[in-house]
Amino acid sequence: QSLAKCRQGVLVVNASRGGVVDEQALLEAVESGRCGGAALDVYQTEPLPPDSPLRKHPKVLVTPHLGASTFEAQQAISIDAARAALAYLRGQSVRGAVNVTGLRMDLDPVQECFVDLAQRMAQLISPMVTRGFAAVSIELTGRQLASAAGTIERKTLVGLLKDHLDTPLNVINVSHMAAQRGIKTRTVSIEQDTLAGEQIAIEIQGHHTEDAPPRRIVGRVYHDMRPRVIEINGYHMDMVPAGFMVLIQNEDRPGMVGLVGMEFGNAAINIADMAISRKGDTALMLLKVDEPPTDALLNRLKHRPGIRKVALVRLPAEIGCK
Repeated sequence: QSLAKCRQGVLVVNASRGGVVDEQALLEAVESGRCGGAALDVYQTEPLPPDSPLRKHPKVLVTPHLGASTFEAQQAISIDAARAALAYLRGQSVRGAVNVTGLRMDLDPVQECFVDLAQRMAQLISPMVTRGFAAVSIELTGRQLASAAGTIERKTLVGLLKDHLDTPLNVINVSHMAAQRGIKTRTVSIEQDTLAGEQIAIEIQGHHTEDAPPRRIVGRVYHDMRPRVIEINGYHMDMVPAGFMVLIQNEDRPGMVGLVGMEFGNAAINIADMAISRKGDTALMLLKVDEPPTDALLNRLKHRPGIRKVALVRLPAEIGCK
C-alpha cells in the first residue's frame, strides 16, 4: 500500500533493518514499474535465501549486509576505537560503550578527588560489615558532585566488593556483579552547597537487619585538596585514608591507648598517625602505620581484654589531587 502511494519509478534503498520493506510487495512494484529499482543490504531472512527472486532481478541490487565493511569505514572505526580506548585509559572519558550508562571520566579536579575518596572510604568500611552486603546507599552533598554520581557509585562498589570476590572488578562490570548478588544500590544527590562544602556519605546494610545496624562512613575534601574521613559509624575523626590502616573498636576505659601502642611498639611497627573517637561506652581508634602488622600481632590485639574488633585495611598511597 505504501509503494502504491509513491510516484511512478520511485527508487527504494533499504540499509536499515530487514522487514522495513515488504519484499513481496517490492517485487510486485518493480514488476509493475511503480518502483524503478531497488538496492537492498538487509532482508527479512538473512542470509538472503539462494532461491530468492531478488538475487537475479535486473532492477534489484543486493549486497550481503555489508554495513560499514568498506576499507574506509573499517579504517575509521579502528581509529575511533583506539582513540576511545586511550581516552578511557587516560581517565578522560568513556565513549561509545553501551554498558556504562552514567559513567563519566572527564571529571574536574574536585570530582576526581571525591571519586578516589569514595573507593577508599568503601574499602575502609568494608571489613566492618560482617554479614554480607544487602544494600548500599550513597548520599552526595553539593552541586559539583551530582554530575559525577554514576562514577562515584561504581567506584564505591569496587571498593566494597574487590576483596570479597575472586572475579576482578572494575567500573564496567561492578554494577552487574552487585546486581547478580542481590545488592541493592541507591545514590542520592543533594544539589545544594553547604558551609562545610561537598560531602560523601556511604551507608551499608548487611543481612539480618533486625540485629545488624547499618555501617556508615562520611568523607570530605577540604581546600587543601586532601581527602579525609570525618566519621565512621558515628565516631567523629579527621584522617586521610591512605596506606596501611588499622581499625580498632574497644571499651572506653583507661589504658587502651597505651595497650595498643605497646603492642605495636613491641612489634617494631611505627604508628604514623592516629585518630581516636568516643561514643557511649566504646571508642574507635583509626591507626595509620608504616608497614602492615603481622597476623600474630592482630590476633594478640583481638584477644586483649577490652578490644572488641580489629581490622587491617590496605589502601593505596595518598595521591595528590590537582
